[in-house]
Amino acid sequence: MIRMSRRLSAALAAVVGLALPAAAAAAEGGRALERPGDWTQVMVITGLSVIALFLVASIGRLYQMRRSLHWRFQDPDDGDHGGAH
Repeated sequence: MIRMSRRLSAALAAVVGLALPAAAAAAEGGRALERPGDWTQVMVITGLSVIALFLVASIGRLYQMRRSLHWRFQDPDDGDHGGAH
């Protein structure tokens, strides 16, 4: 019961936290800076760039997994200390 009330209070705090910026914007009345005319184009190009970046990273990861690439420099050293640090 305590765990459920913690989850409920955390969810309620998240909803209140998400609603505060909207309430502040509604009370403000107007924007300090208006959006430029090419705002939509900039947002589309930014979104497509992020998607392309994730696509390239995903293809690289799939290539690494498919080829079973593993770099030995990531392995711990088996020096004279017997592997214990």
